[in-house]
Amino acid sequence: MNRIEYINIYISSKCNGKCTYCYLPDKKKIAPYNKEIREWLSTNKYITDIEEVYENKIRAIGFWGAEPLFNLDCIDIDKLLLSFSELDEIIISSGFISKINLLEDFIKRLNDYTINYKRKMLLSIQVSFDGNEEMNDIFRGKGTTKKVLANLDRIIDFLNSLKFLNLKIRISSGSTISNEMLDYLVEDFPDHQNFFHTLSDKLIKNINEDKKDNILINFLLHNKLATGTINYSKEDGIKYSKIQSREWEKRTKKSFKGFVQERFNILQTFKQRTECAAGITSFCIAPDKSVHLCHRTFDYIIPEILKNNSSMNNFVFYDKEKLLHYAYLLTSNLNFRININQAIIKELIECGEISEIYRNPFYSYILARHIATKFYCYMDNIYETGSYNVQSINLFKVYGNGALEYHIKNVMENL
Repeated sequence: MNRIEYINIYISSKCNGKCTYCYLPDKKKIAPYNKEIREWLSTNKYITDIEEVYENKIRAIGFWGAEPLFNLDCIDIDKLLLSFSELDEIIISSGFISKINLLEDFIKRLNDYTINYKRKMLLSIQVSFDGNEEMNDIFRGKGTTKKVLANLDRIIDFLNSLKFLNLKIRISSGSTISNEMLDYLVEDFPDHQNFFHTLSDKLIKNINEDKKDNILINFLLHNKLATGTINYSKEDGIKYSKIQSREWEKRTKKSFKGFVQERFNILQTFKQRTECAAGITSFCIAPDKSVHLCHRTFDYIIPEILKNNSSMNNFVFYDKEKLLHYAYLLTSNLNFRININQAIIKELIECGEISEIYRNPFYSYILARHIATKFYCYMDNIYETGSYNVQSINLFKVYGNGALEYHIKNVMENL
């Protein structure tokens, strides 16, 4: 268990948001538990609980909730960072509606610690945003967008007032897609994308020049499906696929159809090659035993892999055994994920949650592989978390009910 390096803990049962798709049960019923949570945090019991399970090896911790900002004042930063000497990232996911003063106090305390103890840290703040102002207010509550935008301006002003040394702060958006949102996104997708790009540009412009290396902004329209029990129809799946393909083409300036075609050409060539959300990831051992590399491999394993920088064709491996070890590690990881996904697919078919066509072993494999490879980076996952995470069941539902069929209908005529 001590190999798990990234954990999430729920630090609040209170929330003043009004999201229509909230995964929490009745918020009024769980709110009273917040008193117990505050005691758990303020007495540092949560630290001893983490140490019991994961020892002191964690490198990243996420604070989630309901709304985690309510209880940030209970976090003793000195105690937390002294207890976990390898911890170098804290993640906070917030609706950003209120309690910004508690976030400012938390950032100040964290910044002071990084200066006093000469310790490098990254604070990642994920701000919940689903789309443009009209759509965001429909699904998160009237007036929510203006409050969030005002609080973003406030936090940028606050960060500009600090003196940074070892702390970096990354502020990004977290979008959620429920089936009720699909029509809005399909009809006005460019408008929603432009909203995020305009917001990013504005926030970046407001950062003082001497703070630009320490304050990072990344607001994008992501495709994260809502949690909770949602039934997706085939029409929902097709709408989701259209949104995904438009987002991919906008981001990469390439044809999504060509991307899908290339992925399936690879599948027919050799199964051990791994793809990822970034495009075509070439980390694998091919049938001729040659080793193919992706850019993350350079980042993590072999930063000086090229003896002659002028040529990208002549690779000299400093540690060939180590490279082969990681290649087999990643391909085994892929096979492990696919097998788990196929088991999930089988259960969902029996429950009537996804299309019967996935009883076919080949189609089941295609769906399992797509979900295993489309949404994250293998190298990041292994090196930054040291763990395996099961993908959202709703991802299986939406892709198993039309989304994947829409993606590949022009590539595989017989599906």
